[in-house]
Amino acid sequence: MTNEHADAKSYFWYPCYFTCRRDGKLKKVQEEIPEDQFYEEDREYREGYYGDMELTYSEDGKLKKMEYEHSSYFHGTGDQSGTIDFDEQGRMVHNYYYVTSGCHDEFYFYHGDERKPWAVLDWCHDIWSVDVYRPTESGVYP
Repeated sequence: MTNEHADAKSYFWYPCYFTCRRDGKLKKVQEEIPEDQFYEEDREYREGYYGDMELTYSEDGKLKKMEYEHSSYFHGTGDQSGTIDFDEQGRMVHNYYYVTSGCHDEFYFYHGDERKPWAVLDWCHDIWSVDVYRPTESGVYP
Protein backbone atom coordinates (compact mmCIF):
# COMPACT_ATOMS: atom_id res chain seq x y z
CA MET A 1 0.00 0.00 0.00
CA THR A 2 1.32 3.42 -0.92
CA ASN A 3 0.43 7.00 -0.22
CA GLU A 4 0.92 8.26 -3.78
CA HIS A 5 -2.48 9.90 -3.98
CA ALA A 6 -1.64 12.55 -1.40
CA ASP A 7 -0.78 15.99 -2.70
CA ALA A 8 -0.53 19.49 -1.27
CA LYS A 9 -3.80 20.55 -2.91
CA SER A 10 -5.93 17.82 -1.34
CA TYR A 11 -7.10 17.48 2.26
CA PHE A 12 -7.47 13.71 1.86
CA TRP A 13 -4.91 11.40 0.28
CA TYR A 14 -7.67 9.73 -1.75
CA PRO A 15 -10.20 11.17 -4.22
CA CYS A 16 -13.33 12.77 -2.79
CA TYR A 17 -16.35 13.89 -4.77
CA PHE A 18 -18.53 16.77 -3.60
CA THR A 19 -22.19 17.31 -4.43
CA CYS A 20 -23.81 20.67 -3.77
CA ARG A 21 -27.41 21.79 -3.69
CA ARG A 22 -28.75 24.39 -6.10
CA ASP A 23 -28.18 27.08 -3.47
CA GLY A 24 -24.47 26.14 -3.33
CA LYS A 25 -24.54 24.41 0.06
CA LEU A 26 -22.68 21.15 0.44
CA LYS A 27 -25.00 18.15 0.19
CA LYS A 28 -22.73 15.10 0.01
CA VAL A 29 -19.09 14.04 0.15
CA GLN A 30 -18.19 10.64 -1.28
CA GLU A 31 -14.73 9.18 -0.80
CA GLU A 32 -13.27 6.61 -3.15
CA ILE A 33 -10.32 4.50 -2.14
CA PRO A 34 -8.10 3.77 -5.17
CA GLU A 35 -7.61 0.11 -6.04
CA ASP A 36 -3.83 0.29 -5.68
CA GLN A 37 -4.27 1.14 -1.99
CA PHE A 38 -5.56 -2.36 -1.24
CA TYR A 39 -3.52 -5.43 -0.57
CA GLU A 40 -3.89 -7.89 -3.44
CA GLU A 41 -6.01 -10.31 -1.40
CA ASP A 42 -8.48 -7.53 -0.41
CA ARG A 43 -9.12 -6.03 -3.87
CA GLU A 44 -12.18 -8.16 -4.54
CA TYR A 45 -13.88 -6.42 -1.57
CA ARG A 46 -12.97 -2.90 -2.71
CA GLU A 47 -16.53 -1.73 -3.41
CA GLY A 48 -17.45 -2.14 0.25
CA TYR A 49 -14.65 0.20 1.34
CA TYR A 50 -15.75 3.75 0.87
CA GLY A 51 -17.08 6.55 2.92
CA ASP A 52 -19.69 9.22 2.59
CA MET A 53 -21.16 12.12 4.43
CA GLU A 54 -24.61 13.54 3.74
CA LEU A 55 -25.94 16.84 5.05
CA THR A 56 -29.59 17.73 5.57
CA TYR A 57 -30.92 21.29 5.84
CA SER A 58 -34.16 22.79 7.15
CA GLU A 59 -36.56 24.51 4.76
CA ASP A 60 -34.95 27.86 5.55
CA GLY A 61 -31.48 26.53 4.64
CA LYS A 62 -30.01 25.89 8.10
CA LEU A 63 -27.91 22.78 8.67
CA LYS A 64 -29.98 20.20 10.56
CA LYS A 65 -28.17 16.88 10.35
CA MET A 66 -25.04 15.20 9.10
CA GLU A 67 -24.85 11.44 8.62
CA TYR A 68 -21.52 9.81 7.89
CA GLU A 69 -19.86 6.46 7.38
CA HIS A 70 -16.19 5.62 6.80
CA SER A 71 -14.49 2.43 5.77
CA SER A 72 -13.11 0.56 8.77
CA TYR A 73 -10.43 -0.79 6.43
CA PHE A 74 -8.72 2.60 6.33
CA HIS A 75 -10.21 4.57 9.22
CA GLY A 76 -10.59 1.92 11.93
CA THR A 77 -13.81 1.50 13.91
CA GLY A 78 -13.47 4.47 16.25
CA ASP A 79 -16.22 6.91 15.21
CA GLN A 80 -16.70 4.92 12.00
CA SER A 81 -20.29 6.01 11.43
CA GLY A 82 -22.75 8.33 13.03
CA THR A 83 -25.30 11.10 12.98
CA ILE A 84 -24.81 14.67 14.18
CA ASP A 85 -27.83 16.90 14.90
CA PHE A 86 -27.61 20.70 14.92
CA ASP A 87 -29.84 23.33 16.55
CA GLU A 88 -31.31 26.42 14.86
CA GLN A 89 -28.04 28.30 15.47
CA GLY A 90 -25.93 25.64 13.74
CA ARG A 91 -24.45 24.26 16.95
CA MET A 92 -23.93 20.54 17.46
CA VAL A 93 -26.47 19.33 20.03
CA HIS A 94 -26.34 15.56 19.60
CA ASN A 95 -23.74 13.18 18.22
CA TYR A 96 -24.55 9.48 17.91
CA TYR A 97 -21.62 7.39 16.70
CA TYR A 98 -20.31 3.84 16.50
CA VAL A 99 -17.06 2.68 18.06
CA THR A 100 -15.61 -0.82 18.32
CA SER A 101 -17.08 -1.39 21.77
CA GLY A 102 -20.58 -0.18 20.89
CA CYS A 103 -22.26 3.19 20.45
CA HIS A 104 -22.05 6.59 22.08
CA ASP A 105 -24.62 9.36 22.44
CA GLU A 106 -23.13 12.76 23.17
CA PHE A 107 -25.39 15.65 24.14
CA TYR A 108 -24.07 19.23 24.05
CA PHE A 109 -25.44 21.92 26.38
CA TYR A 110 -25.10 25.67 25.76
CA HIS A 111 -25.78 28.85 27.71
CA GLY A 112 -27.88 31.24 25.64
CA ASP A 113 -26.25 32.08 22.32
CA GLU A 114 -22.75 30.89 23.26
CA ARG A 115 -20.97 28.91 20.54
CA LYS A 116 -19.05 26.60 22.90
CA PRO A 117 -20.99 24.12 25.01
CA TRP A 118 -20.72 24.49 28.77
CA ALA A 119 -20.97 20.70 29.14
CA VAL A 120 -21.03 17.50 27.09
CA LEU A 121 -22.83 14.41 28.37
CA ASP A 122 -21.42 11.20 26.86
CA TRP A 123 -23.46 8.03 27.25
CA CYS A 124 -21.60 4.86 26.27
CA HIS A 125 -24.17 2.17 25.49
CA ASP A 126 -21.87 -0.83 25.73
CA ILE A 127 -20.59 -0.24 29.25
CA TRP A 128 -23.61 1.73 30.42
CA SER A 129 -21.64 4.69 31.64
CA VAL A 130 -22.44 8.37 31.54
CA ASP A 131 -19.66 10.95 31.68
CA VAL A 132 -20.02 14.73 31.81
CA TYR A 133 -17.22 16.85 30.40
CA ARG A 134 -16.79 20.53 31.12
CA PRO A 135 -14.28 22.74 29.34
CA THR A 136 -11.08 23.73 31.09
CA GLU A 137 -10.12 27.39 31.36
CA SER A 138 -8.47 27.16 27.94
CA GLY A 139 -11.76 25.90 26.47
CA VAL A 140 -10.52 22.35 25.91
CA TYR A 141 -12.55 19.31 26.96
CA PRO A 142 -10.62 16.63 28.88
